[in-house]
Amino acid sequence: MAVSKDHYLNLKNGVFETTSKADLDHLFAVLADDPHRERLVVHFHGGLVTAQNALHTIENRLLDAYQAAGGYPVFFVWHSGPVEVVVHNLAEIFREPIFKRLLVRVLQFVEAKLRQQPGERGGRLELKDEAAIQRELRQPPAGGEPLAGLAPTRLPVDERLREAEAEQFREVLEMDYTLGQEAEAIARGLRTTAEIARDAAARSGAVQASRHTLMSPEVLAEIEREAPSPAERGVISTGVIIRGAGRILARVIQRLAGRRDHGVYCTAVEEILREFYLANAGKLVWDWVKRDTADAFGPDPAWHGGTAFLETLKQHWQSGCRPRIILIGHSTGAIYICHFLTHAARYLPPEVQFDLVFLAPACDFRLLADTLALCGERIQNFRLFGMQDALEAADHLVPVAPVYPRSLLYFVSGVLEDEADKPLVGMQRYYSGQPPYHGQAYPEIEIVRRFVRAEAGRTIWSRQDSGPGCASTAEAHGAFDDEDVTTLNSVKHIIAEGF
Repeated sequence: MAVSKDHYLNLKNGVFETTSKADLDHLFAVLADDPHRERLVVHFHGGLVTAQNALHTIENRLLDAYQAAGGYPVFFVWHSGPVEVVVHNLAEIFREPIFKRLLVRVLQFVEAKLRQQPGERGGRLELKDEAAIQRELRQPPAGGEPLAGLAPTRLPVDERLREAEAEQFREVLEMDYTLGQEAEAIARGLRTTAEIARDAAARSGAVQASRHTLMSPEVLAEIEREAPSPAERGVISTGVIIRGAGRILARVIQRLAGRRDHGVYCTAVEEILREFYLANAGKLVWDWVKRDTADAFGPDPAWHGGTAFLETLKQHWQSGCRPRIILIGHSTGAIYICHFLTHAARYLPPEVQFDLVFLAPACDFRLLADTLALCGERIQNFRLFGMQDALEAADHLVPVAPVYPRSLLYFVSGVLEDEADKPLVGMQRYYSGQPPYHGQAYPEIEIVRRFVRAEAGRTIWSRQDSGPGCASTAEAHGAFDDEDVTTLNSVKHIIAEGF
């Protein structure tokens, strides 16, 4: 069935788009007389989802389900770059000859480093032929990722890239003909500042600073700074890329040794993207998405949708309508909910509490820990649905093998956040209580771990069936609020029967 404006807000950049404050007022007027007015269900969809796709899921799946459970659903529908933009850019990046050369060279050295015996450390590495690495990239294990058999645990936790190894790496790259040719082509294809600015203003998800590559503008600006004259840029660009490649290899080794890797192959891909392709690997889109969740709570309730909702909810509450409020957030929707709770303290009486359902949440532990510190008393009940780590690692973000054979949350953690391997609340790997995700290094993880362990059933890791309201069979990030019937039935049970 088509969803009416009595069940959703449509926001862009945090302000009303195709709905208005008047529509929101009417929504609450309808709620006051609705048979389901005792259960207000507020759903925040994920960030890398178009408004059109969100409405499609609402109309064909969630609206009827939430109403059947006895809830009055309200959906925050917001505009952001679709995940297809990220997937398309990654596929394009992977096809670039220079990306392929960097990946092969980095993996060639990592593989040799992992084969080293303790007494050999500090000397030059015995490199496997690059053709062998290329074969492993072309023919990964069925359903798996390349070089999955390499064991990072062979490295001591304090091992780093040694000086002799770094020098050997530089020598190999300096002799790499393809790398040099591609670096020169990138330098010849640099675009003007005005052309780059137009791409950024369009918010299309790609900003091309050279006609020959999707490398980030910041990287190519370094080439231009060091070589103002176009005639000099070929040599300079090669030097810039070789220096960056050295940093990549050092970080990959450090992550592998520190047990903060996402597998040898994915860690190498992540670090190449972080060094050279960050803007076009999805960082621009991800930053827009997170900014939009905060912008919804701007100062003007006539325009800012989140603020308007809280202001109108306050009036609804003061009029004597006191519904149970269930907040459901999928992926980036959990970030939205954290901002919602923080701003609720400004508008709502202290007795207003919320039930929270997180579906594969993409918020980091620091944000949730800060939210708990500021307004944890407003959370009456909580349940998190996510994937067991084996399923998370097998959920391919990019279906074209072997570009990135792990989940969206792995990619966000490894590439799009401010640090590589950023602990995310929706990923089971960070709840072990074991090194390196424990103690003083990550106090925010311990805060969240204590919170979720305060009551039984606060975390459900698919595939798991612990009874009504505590079951999920989702095997993909997008399945939690769309495809997985088991998870949806659990959410319906929570709405109808509680926790």
